[in-house]
Amino acid sequence: MPVMPLIGTDPFLLKQQPGQSVQPVFWGRISDSVSFSGNTQPSAEKTSSEYNPREYNMVQMLRGERVKIAWREFGNPNAKNVVVCMHGYTRNSHDFDKLAEQLAGKNCRVICPDVVGRGNSGWFRSPAKAMKYEFSTYVSQMQQLFRHLKLGDKNITWVGTSMGGIVGMKMAVLPDTPIRRLVLNDIGPRISADAVDYLSELFRDEEAAVFESVDEAVPYFKARMAGAGKLSNAAWQKLAEDSLRYDAKQGVYKLDYDPAITEGFRWGNRINLLVNPFHRAMIATFLSSDLRNIWQHVGVPVLLLHGEDSRVLDSKTVQGMQKDRDNITVLDFPGVGHAPALVSTQEVKAIRDWIKANS
Repeated sequence: MPVMPLIGTDPFLLKQQPGQSVQPVFWGRISDSVSFSGNTQPSAEKTSSEYNPREYNMVQMLRGERVKIAWREFGNPNAKNVVVCMHGYTRNSHDFDKLAEQLAGKNCRVICPDVVGRGNSGWFRSPAKAMKYEFSTYVSQMQQLFRHLKLGDKNITWVGTSMGGIVGMKMAVLPDTPIRRLVLNDIGPRISADAVDYLSELFRDEEAAVFESVDEAVPYFKARMAGAGKLSNAAWQKLAEDSLRYDAKQGVYKLDYDPAITEGFRWGNRINLLVNPFHRAMIATFLSSDLRNIWQHVGVPVLLLHGEDSRVLDSKTVQGMQKDRDNITVLDFPGVGHAPALVSTQEVKAIRDWIKANS
């Protein structure tokens, strides 16, 4: 399998011994060491059934801070076949509830982590924490989790939505990676200036979003996540419930992630007022150069899910990805933008069938 020696701007994936050149590390020790504590057994109130989620957490050392990392598991914990699902930028592991329930069973274990700062995982606490929410941190989190769960000899399919897909690509090119297949949900190796615009608009006012009830938040998510496709009322209600945390001090519901995560986009919006569109183009070029370098070294089969109306993954990028390699399958979803919700029968079946065909 092709291996990329250096991963763009991810210095935390490297270590250096005295008198030696810098070498990439995957399963060995890395600069962010890990401390195992917290609840590493299923929560008492959760059933141990194969099909119901089991909730776990541990403490990791990330970017010099001890942070709680949470994840949920479905299926047989001893299964050789493992599916790891990582959510998008401000989302959490509940986005994969439907998919995990359908994939999990005697022969398949599904692991859905909450990335640091989201869902049930902890937040960074330092004053400069906004700078710690970046891709090298997320890769380090997953390396530590993989080692803790002893996944090095497993047969892993990585399913990643947006940000989760980028982390999956980075993980797939590391030395001795156990990832054998990639499902990329509406993300590729090129980020356009229009995509930067879209994401900046998406996160512009999120910090101030508060709701008196979950029901009040449903219309907000229908508008903000319209790209997910045509969901049932029940699906929108669940999405809203899974996306909020209750602030008991203020008596309101807030979005369930650390606001510092989107601080970079808010600064980008301020800068855009002065130098737009040059700033957008600069960011897009920087992100794309790193991702293209990674994509060139991805050697595993890829299933690319593409919302035809997506502003993040455009048709030009999809066509380029198809030209780059033969081991890629592309599924287009009409009337869907960024990103497919992975809750429809069609979406879930497509992923399940592709994994089976490529196992």
